[in-house]
Amino acid sequence: MFQENLDNAIGRILGGESLNDFCDWFVQAQMSDLQPLNKSSTGADADVARSLRHVARQLWGQLPYPPNRWRARGLPKLERNAPCHCGSGRKFKQCCAEFEHMPFPLEPESLQVLALEAASPEWLTGDKLNEVPAWALGHAAMAWNDADEQDRTISLLGPLFADLKSQNERHEMAFDAFVDALQQQGQERERRDLIDHMTQHPNKALATAARTRLVSILADEGEMDKAWQLFQETSRFNPNDPQLWHLELNLLLSQGRQEEARLRAPLLAARARQAGMPDLAELLVGMAEEGIGFLRDAVFDEVDDPDEQSLIDLADAVPEQLDAKTLHSLYKVESSSQVEDGVRVDVARVEPVQKMADLNRRWQKTFAVGKPEMTWFNGDVDHLIEALPEALEFLQKHPYAWFSAEVLDDLLMTALALCDDESPTPVLDAAQRLADHAVAVLRSLAGDAQLHWSVPGHRPLLRCLAIALELAQMQIDEESALQCLTLGLALNPHDNHGWRTMLATLWMAQGDYQAALDLMDRYPQDMPPAEHRRALALFNLDRQSEAEAVLREAHSVYPRYFKALLPNVMDAPPSEDERGYVLGGDEAAWYFRQECRHLWVSTGALAWAQGLKLSSTKPAKVTKPAPPKKAAKKTASGSMGMDDVTPTFGSKQEKHLRKICSDYPRLHGFFQALAWSPQLIMPKAWLGTVMDMHDRMPNSRTEATANKALQDALEATMILYNHLQIQVIDHLSQATPELDSVLAVVGEDEGAAMSWAAGFVQASENAATAWARHGHKVMGVTGSFGRLRSLAARGEVLDVRAQLRDEHGKLDSLELSDQPAAWSDLQAALQDLWPVVRQARSAGMNKG
Repeated sequence: MFQENLDNAIGRILGGESLNDFCDWFVQAQMSDLQPLNKSSTGADADVARSLRHVARQLWGQLPYPPNRWRARGLPKLERNAPCHCGSGRKFKQCCAEFEHMPFPLEPESLQVLALEAASPEWLTGDKLNEVPAWALGHAAMAWNDADEQDRTISLLGPLFADLKSQNERHEMAFDAFVDALQQQGQERERRDLIDHMTQHPNKALATAARTRLVSILADEGEMDKAWQLFQETSRFNPNDPQLWHLELNLLLSQGRQEEARLRAPLLAARARQAGMPDLAELLVGMAEEGIGFLRDAVFDEVDDPDEQSLIDLADAVPEQLDAKTLHSLYKVESSSQVEDGVRVDVARVEPVQKMADLNRRWQKTFAVGKPEMTWFNGDVDHLIEALPEALEFLQKHPYAWFSAEVLDDLLMTALALCDDESPTPVLDAAQRLADHAVAVLRSLAGDAQLHWSVPGHRPLLRCLAIALELAQMQIDEESALQCLTLGLALNPHDNHGWRTMLATLWMAQGDYQAALDLMDRYPQDMPPAEHRRALALFNLDRQSEAEAVLREAHSVYPRYFKALLPNVMDAPPSEDERGYVLGGDEAAWYFRQECRHLWVSTGALAWAQGLKLSSTKPAKVTKPAPPKKAAKKTASGSMGMDDVTPTFGSKQEKHLRKICSDYPRLHGFFQALAWSPQLIMPKAWLGTVMDMHDRMPNSRTEATANKALQDALEATMILYNHLQIQVIDHLSQATPELDSVLAVVGEDEGAAMSWAAGFVQASENAATAWARHGHKVMGVTGSFGRLRSLAARGEVLDVRAQLRDEHGKLDSLELSDQPAAWSDLQAALQDLWPVVRQARSAGMNKG
């Protein structure tokens, strides 16, 4: 209620309410809120009312007032012997003077932000906007950015920076906040235009601020020659600006020129000391000695959040060394050997012994945490965040909990929820200590064996690894990220989780294009834009003819990926759907650009590809080179050998799925709908449903055979999924859909066609919004989906008839009226939907 009253108070003051009227209202509003909570005497109430009046007077007097050129109006001076302003009848010195020593709870910066938020629009336009103090604009904009209210920053500062004559050096904070807001909103073109505009500012300080921003952007884009050229021009333009000193070291370090940075740092530090900036001098020396990470550590080192401090306290209790003997006494580890694509591998199954299982149940009963279904890390940890001190007590009382995969999973999800790339260094260090410990537990338990995600008990351990990866990326620690990715692929080679793309990109960023190519060859059926990345790797391995062939074919199917690389600046497109993005669409292409453009630019691959004139050349039909049977082993970089390739779907997998699934046509129809969906539907949305369709899984006598059966089922399922996805991609150029595979499943069996339709409709419900945008209502009773639903309903009637035939031997009252043949009905519906599939999956090729 106080916040609501404060908002009303600001509005009343800015609306021109007099001091006395405002104080009367404020005291009455606050007292009415306190009365249900306060059972004190009348005398105590009077003291509270007097203190509230003092607060009201301070707020009225200190709040910036637009008609007063955004300055505080102050308060009329009170004589000590004059009657007190509260109306008590006593002298001021004998009444409310006792409150004069009370500090006002709001800082001037906070009051300025509140005033700007509540001010009417006419006070924030034209010449009146120029009356707002520059520091106030900067503080307000920074506060709005932190609160994810960048729209406010942009709407306030946009008109101000449209005119170069309206600013001076005091507007530098506002300029920085405006640039940050545009970046956070994905408005890259507007951001770049603003920076380019400000580089010509007549004020030297603002022009330098803009130029240093532009230098950093060019470096991030891989345009190092241009970055250095602009840096040198700016150094001549404003040689004594301190921003340039650490920017120079940043550029050197980003190119791996550590020794040059060490030589330059003492000279730059001396200039900083001469300018009276000893802290900056220390920072420059630290950067040169310890790298760019020192800059972050020096800036983000204060912890003022109690939850963050609780995380640090907990991480300080992490065991310094892993007691492997104790760890292995708490788990049962079984390893089995199996052949995958002609290669024998060890596969482990890890389960807690009874003692650890009991401890896990005690933990879960005490600290309720919502587990995510995949390696995505948005678990529900709000309760545990608030209970971190109690969690530390639990760990101190039960030290074996430090070896619990369930406990470590919950703690790391909590740590990740408390961290971002602007978190204080001690907080990130605490999260990293937890992650290092969890990964050590994982390595010790798995040994050299694989540890598959398909086993639910393994997921906490593998999720810990995924969170360790996220923390490494947050801290821009490429070496740690590489170790996490290679370990994840070695443990769990058949599930992607997006890691293969990250690993290939990271290897290319480190110049190891052969490792990236080996990885992509191992998984040739990975989703686009894998082939665009493959072309980049081939180019940098001096295999330009192969790179051209691969790029032309990839561009002929998904042109937007390459086109997204071409502009120097590109805005983030609007989200295509809240549940995913269109494969090959604008959003997917923008993400590809963010991940890879700097590599295309810095290696010269983009200039080479532009010379191919892809847009004006008819794409050649290219056969993808077969991956080698056994790729080269990696060396000491920590990457693994790429020995196997993703299997294709064939009679073996179909036979297995028919064996474990009583309604294989429904399963096939379900996956066909996923492949045809106008948007990418992530496995999180459908994997549980599909596994439930495997209703004839064999009864296993041992846990090892049960695990093997589950793994086989999941593998066959995912091979079918990938097979149908690739099939769609291969036929996008055709005006009619390829339905031979559907016909092979349903044949002339009317019931099979109806089951297939039911599965197609069921999966399509996951993308109902996307289908509706293209004019097809998944839940409708007419149109293509209405026809499919009718088919599915007829199948249900047939099931009822069969059941009654079995029970009663006759079907007098359930005879169906004349219906069109199921296959022809199914075929007509799919042919009607195919143009939408082509349009969505080709991502609007004709729009170019």
